[in-house]
Amino acid sequence: MKALYLEKIDGPDSVIMADVETPVPGPGEVRVAIKAASINHRELFITHGQYPGMTVPTTLGCDGAGVVDMIGEGVSGASEGDEAVLYPARNWGPNRHAPAADFGLLGMPFAGTIAEYICVPVENLAPKPAFMSFEEAGAMPLTALTSWRALMFKGRLQAGETLLISGVGGGVATFGLAFAVAKGADVYVTGENQEVIDRAIAMGAKGGLLYTDPDWRKQVGKLTGGVDVVLDGAPAPSFANYVRAINPGARIVIYGSTAGNEIKFNATDIFLKSASIVGSQVGDPQDFQEMLAFASDHQIRPAITSRKADICEAAASEMGALGTCIPLPADLSTPEAAVDLVARYRDAVGACHILVNNAGKTWGGEIDSFPDKAWPGVMAVNVQTPFTMVRELLPELGAAGTDDDPARIINIGSVAGMKTERLSAYSYAASKAAVHMMTRDLAGDLAARNITVNAVIPGFFPTKMTAHMRDEDSVDAGLLAHIPLGRLGKPDDIAGIVVFLCSRAGAYVTGAQIPVDGGVVGCG
Repeated sequence: MKALYLEKIDGPDSVIMADVETPVPGPGEVRVAIKAASINHRELFITHGQYPGMTVPTTLGCDGAGVVDMIGEGVSGASEGDEAVLYPARNWGPNRHAPAADFGLLGMPFAGTIAEYICVPVENLAPKPAFMSFEEAGAMPLTALTSWRALMFKGRLQAGETLLISGVGGGVATFGLAFAVAKGADVYVTGENQEVIDRAIAMGAKGGLLYTDPDWRKQVGKLTGGVDVVLDGAPAPSFANYVRAINPGARIVIYGSTAGNEIKFNATDIFLKSASIVGSQVGDPQDFQEMLAFASDHQIRPAITSRKADICEAAASEMGALGTCIPLPADLSTPEAAVDLVARYRDAVGACHILVNNAGKTWGGEIDSFPDKAWPGVMAVNVQTPFTMVRELLPELGAAGTDDDPARIINIGSVAGMKTERLSAYSYAASKAAVHMMTRDLAGDLAARNITVNAVIPGFFPTKMTAHMRDEDSVDAGLLAHIPLGRLGKPDDIAGIVVFLCSRAGAYVTGAQIPVDGGVVGCG
Protein backbone atom coordinates (compact mmCIF):
# COMPACT_ATOMS: atom_id res chain seq x y z
CA MET A 1 0.00 0.00 0.00
CA LYS A 2 0.96 3.66 -0.30
CA ALA A 3 1.80 5.61 2.86
CA LEU A 4 3.39 8.92 3.87
CA TYR A 5 6.61 7.63 5.33
CA LEU A 6 9.29 9.26 7.46
CA GLU A 7 12.57 7.46 6.71
CA LYS A 8 14.90 9.54 8.86
CA ILE A 9 14.89 12.62 11.06
CA ASP A 10 16.03 15.27 8.63
CA GLY A 11 13.19 17.75 8.20
CA PRO A 12 10.20 17.66 5.81
CA ASP A 13 12.36 16.63 2.85
CA SER A 14 12.86 13.24 4.49
CA VAL A 15 9.16 12.43 4.12
CA ILE A 16 8.33 10.25 1.11
CA MET A 17 5.32 8.52 -0.39
CA ALA A 18 6.39 4.91 -0.07
CA ASP A 19 5.14 1.42 -0.85
CA VAL A 20 4.87 -0.40 2.49
CA GLU A 21 3.38 -3.69 3.58
CA THR A 22 -0.40 -3.69 3.87
CA PRO A 23 -1.31 -4.37 7.51
CA VAL A 24 -3.52 -7.25 8.64
CA PRO A 25 -5.60 -6.84 11.82
CA GLY A 26 -4.62 -8.89 14.84
CA PRO A 27 -6.94 -10.07 17.63
CA GLY A 28 -9.20 -7.26 18.80
CA GLU A 29 -8.25 -5.06 15.84
CA VAL A 30 -9.97 -3.81 12.71
CA ARG A 31 -8.50 -2.56 9.48
CA VAL A 32 -9.77 0.75 8.15
CA ALA A 33 -9.46 1.81 4.52
CA ILE A 34 -8.61 5.47 4.95
CA LYS A 35 -10.76 7.85 2.90
CA ALA A 36 -9.34 11.09 4.30
CA ALA A 37 -6.52 12.07 6.65
CA SER A 38 -5.05 15.38 7.70
CA ILE A 39 -1.70 16.83 8.65
CA ASN A 40 -1.13 18.74 11.88
CA HIS A 41 1.77 20.95 12.87
CA ARG A 42 2.79 17.97 14.98
CA GLU A 43 3.98 16.19 11.83
CA LEU A 44 6.42 19.02 11.14
CA PHE A 45 7.80 18.74 14.67
CA ILE A 46 8.27 15.00 14.15
CA THR A 47 10.29 15.46 10.96
CA HIS A 48 12.69 17.64 12.94
CA GLY A 49 12.99 15.11 15.76
CA GLN A 50 11.08 17.34 18.19
CA TYR A 51 8.99 14.58 19.72
CA PRO A 52 9.67 12.34 22.73
CA GLY A 53 10.42 8.68 22.10
CA MET A 54 11.11 9.06 18.38
CA THR A 55 11.30 5.87 16.35
CA VAL A 56 11.84 5.78 12.61
CA PRO A 57 10.91 4.78 10.02
CA THR A 58 7.21 5.39 10.61
CA THR A 59 3.96 6.21 8.86
CA LEU A 60 2.80 9.73 9.73
CA GLY A 61 -0.60 11.09 10.68
CA CYS A 62 -2.92 10.80 13.69
CA ASP A 63 -6.18 12.07 12.11
CA GLY A 64 -8.23 9.90 9.81
CA ALA A 65 -11.63 8.64 8.71
CA GLY A 66 -12.55 5.72 6.52
CA VAL A 67 -14.40 2.46 6.09
CA VAL A 68 -13.83 -0.77 8.02
CA ASP A 69 -12.74 -3.39 5.49
CA MET A 70 -11.37 -6.25 7.62
CA ILE A 71 -12.19 -7.60 11.09
CA GLY A 72 -9.67 -9.30 13.37
CA GLU A 73 -10.31 -12.27 15.65
CA GLY A 74 -12.53 -11.67 18.67
CA VAL A 75 -13.89 -8.31 17.52
CA SER A 76 -17.45 -7.34 18.31
CA GLY A 77 -19.28 -4.08 17.79
CA ALA A 78 -17.89 -3.40 14.32
CA SER A 79 -18.73 -4.66 10.83
CA GLU A 80 -17.17 -4.42 7.43
CA GLY A 81 -18.51 -1.35 5.66
CA ASP A 82 -18.85 0.76 8.82
CA GLU A 83 -17.96 4.40 8.23
CA ALA A 84 -15.70 5.46 11.07
CA VAL A 85 -13.60 8.29 12.43
CA LEU A 86 -10.54 7.26 14.43
CA TYR A 87 -9.69 8.13 18.01
CA PRO A 88 -6.18 9.53 17.41
CA ALA A 89 -4.32 7.74 20.22
CA ARG A 90 -3.88 4.41 21.99
CA ASN A 91 -3.54 3.15 25.55
CA TRP A 92 -4.97 6.06 27.53
CA GLY A 93 -5.59 3.84 30.54
CA PRO A 94 -8.18 3.95 33.36
CA ASN A 95 -7.35 7.37 34.85
CA ARG A 96 -9.50 10.05 33.20
CA HIS A 97 -7.29 12.83 34.55
CA ALA A 98 -4.03 11.71 32.91
CA PRO A 99 -2.85 9.10 30.40
CA ALA A 100 -0.95 5.91 31.23
CA ALA A 101 2.79 5.55 30.74
CA ASP A 102 2.39 3.65 27.45
CA PHE A 103 -0.04 6.17 25.98
CA GLY A 104 0.81 7.46 22.52
CA LEU A 105 -0.65 9.04 19.40
CA LEU A 106 -1.12 7.46 16.01
CA GLY A 107 1.66 8.51 13.66
CA MET A 108 4.29 8.42 16.44
CA PRO A 109 4.90 6.12 18.17
CA PHE A 110 2.12 4.06 16.58
CA ALA A 111 1.47 3.57 12.86
CA GLY A 112 -0.18 6.60 11.29
CA THR A 113 -3.28 7.41 9.29
CA ILE A 114 -1.77 8.93 6.13
CA ALA A 115 -1.87 5.60 4.38
CA GLU A 116 -4.28 3.49 2.40
CA TYR A 117 -4.95 1.26 5.41
CA ILE A 118 -4.41 1.27 9.17
CA CYS A 119 -5.08 -1.38 11.81
CA VAL A 120 -6.30 -0.16 15.20
CA PRO A 121 -8.03 -1.66 18.24
CA VAL A 122 -11.78 -1.71 17.75
CA GLU A 123 -12.05 0.72 20.68
CA ASN A 124 -10.45 3.36 18.43
CA LEU A 125 -13.50 3.44 16.18
CA ALA A 126 -16.34 5.89 16.43
CA PRO A 127 -19.16 6.20 13.90
CA LYS A 128 -18.50 8.97 11.39
CA PRO A 129 -21.08 11.72 11.98
CA ALA A 130 -23.56 11.42 9.14
CA PHE A 131 -23.59 15.16 8.43
CA MET A 132 -19.82 15.23 7.85
CA SER A 133 -17.91 14.27 4.75
CA PHE A 134 -14.93 11.96 5.13
CA GLU A 135 -12.70 15.00 4.58
CA GLU A 136 -14.35 16.87 7.43
CA ALA A 137 -14.28 13.89 9.77
CA GLY A 138 -10.67 13.16 8.88
CA ALA A 139 -9.62 16.71 9.74
CA MET A 140 -11.27 16.75 13.14
CA PRO A 141 -9.92 14.28 15.74
CA LEU A 142 -6.75 15.70 17.29
CA THR A 143 -7.55 19.42 17.30
CA ALA A 144 -11.22 19.03 18.18
CA LEU A 145 -10.52 16.50 20.92
CA THR A 146 -7.75 18.64 22.44
CA SER A 147 -10.06 21.63 22.48
CA TRP A 148 -13.03 19.71 23.89
CA ARG A 149 -11.10 18.19 26.77
CA ALA A 150 -9.44 21.49 27.64
CA LEU A 151 -12.74 23.36 27.78
CA MET A 152 -15.26 20.82 28.99
CA PHE A 153 -13.31 18.37 31.16
CA LYS A 154 -10.43 20.45 32.47
CA GLY A 155 -12.01 23.90 32.19
CA ARG A 156 -15.53 22.80 33.23
CA LEU A 157 -16.98 25.52 31.01
CA GLN A 158 -20.66 26.26 31.68
CA ALA A 159 -23.34 28.13 29.76
CA GLY A 160 -23.35 31.81 30.69
CA GLU A 161 -19.68 31.88 31.71
CA THR A 162 -17.11 34.11 30.04
CA LEU A 163 -14.33 32.45 28.07
CA LEU A 164 -11.17 34.14 26.82
CA ILE A 165 -9.38 32.36 23.96
CA SER A 166 -5.83 33.60 23.82
CA GLY A 167 -4.53 33.59 20.25
CA VAL A 168 -7.50 32.53 18.14
CA GLY A 169 -6.86 31.26 14.61
CA GLY A 170 -5.34 27.79 15.01
CA GLY A 171 -7.31 24.56 14.93
CA VAL A 172 -7.66 24.00 18.69
CA ALA A 173 -8.64 27.61 19.37
CA THR A 174 -11.12 27.67 16.48
CA PHE A 175 -12.82 24.50 17.66
CA GLY A 176 -12.84 25.98 21.17
CA LEU A 177 -14.71 28.99 19.85
CA ALA A 178 -17.28 26.82 18.06
CA PHE A 179 -17.79 24.52 21.06
CA ALA A 180 -18.07 27.40 23.54
CA VAL A 181 -20.56 29.38 21.47
CA ALA A 182 -22.71 26.26 21.05
CA LYS A 183 -22.44 25.67 24.81
CA GLY A 184 -23.87 29.13 25.46
CA ALA A 185 -20.73 30.82 26.81
CA ASP A 186 -19.75 34.43 26.16
CA VAL A 187 -16.53 34.19 24.18
CA TYR A 188 -13.82 36.81 23.74
CA VAL A 189 -10.60 36.33 21.79
CA THR A 190 -7.20 37.77 21.17
CA GLY A 191 -5.65 37.61 17.71
CA GLU A 192 -2.69 38.76 15.68
CA ASN A 193 -4.73 40.98 13.32
CA GLN A 194 -8.21 42.43 12.91
CA GLU A 195 -9.13 39.98 10.14
CA VAL A 196 -8.68 37.03 12.52
CA ILE A 197 -10.75 38.78 15.18
CA ASP A 198 -13.50 39.66 12.70
CA ARG A 199 -13.72 36.02 11.62
CA ALA A 200 -14.04 34.97 15.25
CA ILE A 201 -16.83 37.49 15.76
CA ALA A 202 -18.58 36.13 12.67
CA MET A 203 -18.45 32.70 14.35
CA GLY A 204 -20.10 34.04 17.50
CA ALA A 205 -17.38 35.70 19.61
CA LYS A 206 -18.55 38.78 21.52
CA GLY A 207 -15.38 40.75 20.82
CA GLY A 208 -11.62 40.63 20.57
CA LEU A 209 -8.29 42.36 21.18
CA LEU A 210 -5.07 42.51 19.21
CA TYR A 211 -2.37 40.77 21.17
CA THR A 212 0.11 42.77 19.11
CA ASP A 213 -1.11 45.85 21.02
CA PRO A 214 1.27 46.24 23.99
CA ASP A 215 -1.55 47.71 26.07
CA TRP A 216 -4.14 44.98 25.55
CA ARG A 217 -3.82 43.93 29.20
CA LYS A 218 -5.42 47.27 30.14
CA GLN A 219 -8.42 46.54 27.93
CA VAL A 220 -9.23 42.89 28.57
CA GLY A 221 -11.00 43.37 31.91
CA LYS A 222 -13.13 46.21 30.60
CA LEU A 223 -14.00 44.30 27.42
CA THR A 224 -14.94 41.01 29.08
CA GLY A 225 -16.25 42.15 32.45
CA GLY A 226 -14.13 39.39 34.01
CA VAL A 227 -13.08 35.99 32.73
CA ASP A 228 -14.20 32.60 34.10
CA VAL A 229 -12.17 30.32 31.80
CA VAL A 230 -9.05 30.93 29.70
CA LEU A 231 -8.00 28.67 26.81
CA ASP A 232 -4.32 29.23 26.03
CA GLY A 233 -1.88 27.33 23.84
CA ALA A 234 0.96 29.87 24.05
CA PRO A 235 0.83 31.31 27.58
CA ALA A 236 4.40 32.58 27.94
CA PRO A 237 3.86 36.10 26.49
CA SER A 238 0.18 36.49 27.34
CA PHE A 239 -0.37 35.10 30.82
CA ALA A 240 0.42 38.28 32.72
CA ASN A 241 -1.82 40.28 30.38
CA TYR A 242 -5.04 38.47 31.23
CA VAL A 243 -4.46 37.01 34.70
CA ARG A 244 -5.66 40.15 36.50
CA ALA A 245 -8.93 40.01 34.56
CA ILE A 246 -9.93 36.58 35.83
CA ASN A 247 -12.93 36.14 38.13
CA PRO A 248 -12.85 34.31 41.48
CA GLY A 249 -12.76 30.58 40.85
CA ALA A 250 -11.45 31.00 37.29
CA ARG A 251 -9.81 28.12 35.44
CA ILE A 252 -6.81 28.77 33.19
CA VAL A 253 -6.29 25.81 30.85
CA ILE A 254 -2.95 25.45 29.09
CA TYR A 255 -2.81 23.01 26.18
CA GLY A 256 0.51 23.99 24.55
CA SER A 257 3.69 26.02 24.80
CA THR A 258 4.32 27.17 21.25
CA ALA A 259 5.63 30.58 22.38
CA GLY A 260 8.00 29.29 25.04
CA ASN A 261 7.92 27.50 28.37
CA GLU A 262 8.58 30.23 30.93
CA ILE A 263 5.48 31.85 32.47
CA LYS A 264 5.80 34.84 34.80
CA PHE A 265 3.02 35.90 37.16
CA ASN A 266 2.32 36.99 40.72
CA ALA A 267 1.12 34.16 42.92
CA THR A 268 -1.32 36.53 44.63
CA ASP A 269 -3.23 36.91 41.35
CA ILE A 270 -4.00 33.20 41.59
CA PHE A 271 -4.50 32.29 45.25
CA LEU A 272 -6.51 35.36 46.26
CA LYS A 273 -9.05 34.49 43.59
CA SER A 274 -8.97 30.73 44.26
CA ALA A 275 -8.09 30.29 40.61
CA SER A 276 -6.76 27.13 39.01
CA ILE A 277 -4.04 26.63 36.41
CA VAL A 278 -4.44 23.25 34.73
CA GLY A 279 -2.69 21.46 31.93
CA SER A 280 -4.52 19.51 29.27
CA GLN A 281 -3.50 17.25 26.44
CA VAL A 282 -5.45 15.37 23.77
CA GLY A 283 -8.30 13.50 25.54
CA ASP A 284 -9.45 10.03 26.49
CA PRO A 285 -11.92 7.84 24.54
CA GLN A 286 -14.84 9.12 26.61
CA ASP A 287 -13.92 12.70 25.74
CA PHE A 288 -13.82 11.65 22.09
CA GLN A 289 -17.30 10.14 22.14
CA GLU A 290 -18.74 13.12 24.00
CA MET A 291 -17.08 15.55 21.60
CA LEU A 292 -18.47 13.79 18.53
CA ALA A 293 -21.96 13.65 20.05
CA PHE A 294 -21.86 17.39 20.84
CA ALA A 295 -20.54 18.19 17.36
CA SER A 296 -23.36 16.16 15.81
CA ASP A 297 -26.03 17.78 17.99
CA HIS A 298 -24.80 21.27 17.08
CA GLN A 299 -23.62 20.63 13.49
CA ILE A 300 -20.04 21.63 14.33
CA ARG A 301 -17.53 20.69 11.69
CA PRO A 302 -14.05 21.76 10.69
CA ALA A 303 -13.72 24.47 8.10
CA ILE A 304 -11.58 22.88 5.43
CA THR A 305 -9.85 25.60 3.47
CA SER A 306 -6.48 24.20 2.36
CA ARG A 307 -8.01 21.59 0.04
CA LYS A 308 -10.37 24.11 -1.44
CA ALA A 309 -7.59 26.63 -1.70
CA ASP A 310 -5.56 24.12 -3.69
CA ILE A 311 -8.50 23.57 -6.02
CA CYS A 312 -9.06 27.31 -6.37
CA GLU A 313 -5.40 27.91 -7.08
CA ALA A 314 -5.32 25.16 -9.70
CA ALA A 315 -8.46 26.47 -11.41
CA ALA A 316 -7.15 30.02 -11.32
CA SER A 317 -3.86 28.90 -12.83
CA GLU A 318 -5.65 27.08 -15.65
CA MET A 319 -8.04 29.91 -16.40
CA GLY A 320 -5.33 32.53 -16.06
CA ALA A 321 -4.38 31.83 -19.66
CA LEU A 322 -7.70 33.40 -20.68
CA GLY A 323 -7.49 36.43 -18.42
CA THR A 324 -7.06 37.51 -14.83
CA CYS A 325 -8.42 34.95 -12.36
CA ILE A 326 -8.29 35.52 -8.59
CA PRO A 327 -8.83 32.54 -6.23
CA LEU A 328 -10.92 33.30 -3.11
CA PRO A 329 -11.41 30.01 -1.24
CA ALA A 330 -14.33 29.97 1.18
CA ASP A 331 -16.51 27.53 3.09
CA LEU A 332 -20.08 28.72 2.43
CA SER A 333 -21.75 26.66 5.13
CA THR A 334 -23.15 29.75 6.86
CA PRO A 335 -24.63 33.06 5.68
CA GLU A 336 -21.94 34.82 7.73
CA ALA A 337 -19.31 33.14 5.58
CA ALA A 338 -21.08 34.44 2.48
CA VAL A 339 -20.94 37.98 3.86
CA ASP A 340 -17.21 37.53 4.51
CA LEU A 341 -16.60 36.17 1.00
CA VAL A 342 -18.38 39.12 -0.61
CA ALA A 343 -16.30 41.52 1.48
CA ARG A 344 -13.09 39.81 0.33
CA TYR A 345 -14.34 39.77 -3.26
CA ARG A 346 -15.19 43.47 -3.05
CA ASP A 347 -11.69 44.27 -1.80
CA ALA A 348 -10.01 42.13 -4.46
CA VAL A 349 -12.18 42.89 -7.50
CA GLY A 350 -14.95 45.42 -6.89
CA ALA A 351 -17.29 45.10 -9.87
CA CYS A 352 -19.53 42.08 -10.42
CA HIS A 353 -21.34 41.30 -13.67
CA ILE A 354 -22.14 37.61 -13.12
CA LEU A 355 -22.88 35.59 -9.98
CA VAL A 356 -23.13 31.78 -10.15
CA ASN A 357 -24.43 30.20 -6.93
CA ASN A 358 -23.01 26.69 -7.13
CA ALA A 359 -22.21 25.64 -3.54
CA GLY A 360 -24.28 22.63 -2.50
CA LYS A 361 -24.79 20.08 0.25
CA THR A 362 -26.83 16.90 0.52
CA TRP A 363 -27.93 14.31 3.08
CA GLY A 364 -29.32 10.86 2.35
CA GLY A 365 -31.11 8.40 4.58
CA GLU A 366 -34.21 6.27 4.91
CA ILE A 367 -37.35 8.02 6.14
CA ASP A 368 -37.54 5.93 9.32
CA SER A 369 -34.19 7.22 10.54
CA PHE A 370 -33.86 10.55 8.68
CA PRO A 371 -32.81 12.95 11.47
CA ASP A 372 -34.00 16.47 12.20
CA LYS A 373 -30.39 17.62 12.12
CA ALA A 374 -30.25 16.76 8.39
CA TRP A 375 -32.21 19.93 7.60
CA PRO A 376 -30.55 23.11 8.92
CA GLY A 377 -27.14 22.64 7.29
CA VAL A 378 -28.56 21.60 3.91
CA MET A 379 -31.04 24.49 3.82
CA ALA A 380 -28.34 26.96 4.90
CA VAL A 381 -25.88 26.00 2.16
CA ASN A 382 -28.38 25.40 -0.63
CA VAL A 383 -30.92 28.19 -0.03
CA GLN A 384 -29.95 30.75 2.60
CA THR A 385 -26.34 31.28 1.53
CA PRO A 386 -27.20 31.85 -2.18
CA PHE A 387 -29.80 34.40 -1.09
CA THR A 388 -27.20 36.12 1.10
CA MET A 389 -24.71 36.20 -1.79
CA VAL A 390 -27.33 37.88 -3.99
CA ARG A 391 -28.30 40.42 -1.32
CA GLU A 392 -24.70 41.34 -0.49
CA LEU A 393 -23.69 41.74 -4.14
CA LEU A 394 -26.73 43.78 -5.19
CA PRO A 395 -24.81 47.09 -5.26
CA GLU A 396 -22.20 45.65 -7.63
CA LEU A 397 -24.70 43.74 -9.78
CA GLY A 398 -27.03 46.74 -10.02
CA ALA A 399 -24.17 49.00 -11.07
CA ALA A 400 -23.03 46.53 -13.75
CA GLY A 401 -26.40 45.91 -15.45
CA THR A 402 -27.82 47.92 -18.35
CA ASP A 403 -30.99 47.66 -20.43
CA ASP A 404 -29.17 45.86 -23.24
CA ASP A 405 -26.71 43.91 -21.11
CA PRO A 406 -28.13 43.07 -17.69
CA ALA A 407 -26.10 41.60 -14.87
CA ARG A 408 -26.62 37.85 -14.49
CA ILE A 409 -27.41 35.63 -11.52
CA ILE A 410 -27.40 31.87 -12.15
CA ASN A 411 -28.56 29.51 -9.42
CA ILE A 412 -27.66 25.83 -9.69
CA GLY A 413 -30.71 23.70 -8.88
CA SER A 414 -31.31 19.99 -9.35
CA VAL A 415 -33.71 17.59 -11.03
CA ALA A 416 -34.35 16.34 -7.48
CA GLY A 417 -36.22 19.62 -6.90
CA MET A 418 -38.40 19.17 -9.99
CA LYS A 419 -39.17 15.46 -10.06
CA THR A 420 -39.41 12.73 -7.46
CA GLU A 421 -36.22 10.73 -7.88
CA ARG A 422 -36.54 8.36 -4.90
CA LEU A 423 -33.09 9.30 -3.64
CA SER A 424 -34.08 9.44 0.05
CA ALA A 425 -32.50 12.91 0.13
CA TYR A 426 -35.47 14.72 1.60
CA SER A 427 -33.79 17.91 2.77
CA TYR A 428 -31.76 18.17 -0.44
CA ALA A 429 -34.77 17.78 -2.74
CA ALA A 430 -36.78 20.31 -0.71
CA SER A 431 -33.88 22.77 -0.72
CA LYS A 432 -33.49 22.59 -4.50
CA ALA A 433 -37.21 23.09 -5.02
CA ALA A 434 -36.82 26.18 -2.83
CA VAL A 435 -33.92 27.36 -5.01
CA HIS A 436 -36.13 27.09 -8.09
CA MET A 437 -38.90 29.13 -6.47
CA MET A 438 -36.43 31.66 -5.08
CA THR A 439 -35.05 32.08 -8.60
CA ARG A 440 -38.50 33.08 -9.90
CA ASP A 441 -39.06 35.48 -7.00
CA LEU A 442 -35.68 37.14 -7.44
CA ALA A 443 -36.14 37.39 -11.20
CA GLY A 444 -39.36 39.35 -10.76
CA ASP A 445 -37.95 41.61 -8.07
CA LEU A 446 -34.63 42.38 -9.78
CA ALA A 447 -35.74 42.83 -13.39
CA ALA A 448 -36.22 46.56 -12.88
CA ARG A 449 -32.60 46.77 -11.71
CA ASN A 450 -31.35 45.22 -14.98
CA ILE A 451 -30.44 41.93 -13.32
CA THR A 452 -31.59 38.59 -14.76
CA VAL A 453 -31.98 35.53 -12.53
CA ASN A 454 -32.16 32.00 -13.94
CA ALA A 455 -31.73 28.47 -12.64
CA VAL A 456 -29.75 25.71 -14.32
CA ILE A 457 -31.15 22.30 -13.34
CA PRO A 458 -28.49 19.56 -13.65
CA GLY A 459 -29.40 15.91 -13.84
CA PHE A 460 -26.91 13.15 -13.14
CA PHE A 461 -23.27 14.17 -13.58
CA PRO A 462 -20.06 12.39 -12.44
CA THR A 463 -19.68 14.28 -9.16
CA LYS A 464 -19.19 13.27 -5.52
CA MET A 465 -22.96 13.19 -5.08
CA THR A 466 -23.29 10.37 -7.60
CA ALA A 467 -20.14 8.48 -6.60
CA HIS A 468 -22.20 5.72 -4.95
CA MET A 469 -23.87 5.02 -8.31
CA ARG A 470 -20.67 4.46 -10.26
CA ASP A 471 -17.03 3.50 -10.08
CA GLU A 472 -14.04 4.45 -12.18
CA ASP A 473 -15.02 2.21 -15.04
CA SER A 474 -18.79 1.88 -15.09
CA VAL A 475 -22.09 3.47 -14.18
CA ASP A 476 -25.03 1.70 -12.58
CA ALA A 477 -27.14 0.31 -15.43
CA GLY A 478 -30.37 1.24 -13.65
CA LEU A 479 -29.28 4.86 -13.51
CA LEU A 480 -28.44 4.98 -17.22
CA ALA A 481 -31.78 3.37 -18.07
CA HIS A 482 -33.44 6.22 -16.15
CA ILE A 483 -31.82 8.83 -18.46
CA PRO A 484 -33.44 9.05 -21.93
CA LEU A 485 -30.14 10.04 -23.60
CA GLY A 486 -28.47 7.08 -21.91
CA ARG A 487 -25.39 8.80 -20.44
CA LEU A 488 -24.21 10.98 -17.58
CA GLY A 489 -23.75 14.67 -18.21
CA LYS A 490 -20.39 16.13 -19.19
CA PRO A 491 -18.79 19.41 -18.09
CA ASP A 492 -19.42 20.94 -21.51
CA ASP A 493 -23.14 20.25 -21.14
CA ILE A 494 -23.35 22.57 -18.15
CA ALA A 495 -20.79 25.04 -19.44
CA GLY A 496 -22.74 25.58 -22.65
CA ILE A 497 -25.94 26.58 -20.85
CA VAL A 498 -24.08 28.89 -18.46
CA VAL A 499 -22.22 30.57 -21.34
CA PHE A 500 -25.53 31.03 -23.18
CA LEU A 501 -27.17 32.70 -20.17
CA CYS A 502 -24.15 34.95 -19.64
CA SER A 503 -23.82 35.92 -23.30
CA ARG A 504 -25.76 38.43 -25.40
CA ALA A 505 -27.95 35.53 -26.53
CA GLY A 506 -29.29 35.12 -23.00
CA ALA A 507 -29.86 38.79 -22.21
CA TYR A 508 -33.63 38.49 -22.63
CA VAL A 509 -34.05 35.37 -20.51
CA THR A 510 -35.00 35.66 -16.85
CA GLY A 511 -36.96 33.56 -14.38
CA ALA A 512 -36.21 30.40 -16.39
CA GLN A 513 -35.51 26.97 -15.00
CA ILE A 514 -33.49 25.06 -17.58
CA PRO A 515 -33.03 21.29 -17.12
CA VAL A 516 -29.69 19.92 -18.29
CA ASP A 517 -30.48 16.31 -17.58
CA GLY A 518 -30.53 14.16 -20.71
CA GLY A 519 -34.33 14.26 -20.76
CA VAL A 520 -35.06 13.10 -17.18
CA VAL A 521 -37.55 15.90 -16.51
CA GLY A 522 -38.81 16.69 -19.98
CA CYS A 523 -39.31 13.08 -21.13
CA GLY A 524 -40.56 11.67 -17.85
